[in-house]
Amino acid sequence: MGFLYPINPEKTKAVNQATFLPFNTKLSVRPKSGIETLAAGYQFRFGSSTAFVCEEQSIELFSGSIFVRSRKITNVIEILKALRPQFVCPVQVLA
Repeated sequence: MGFLYPINPEKTKAVNQATFLPFNTKLSVRPKSGIETLAAGYQFRFGSSTAFVCEEQSIELFSGSIFVRSRKITNVIEILKALRPQFVCPVQVLA
């Protein structure tokens, strides 16, 4: 289980235990795995082989799947589609 992130251009690091997700770093969920993380008022699940970047106010999704659960129906998140960075998809999360 866990995810991988680059520590230099030739090497990646595997994370298998609880940690904070780094900002502005491309993260890759291992095949046949998944990760679950929490943010204030949210629960995120990233599926097998998902690649994404966590930014201060958004998530940039390169490939894979994401499940978002919110405690408040009025919460809104932004998911950026990596192939077209100009496209911003505000998502209303259903409780």
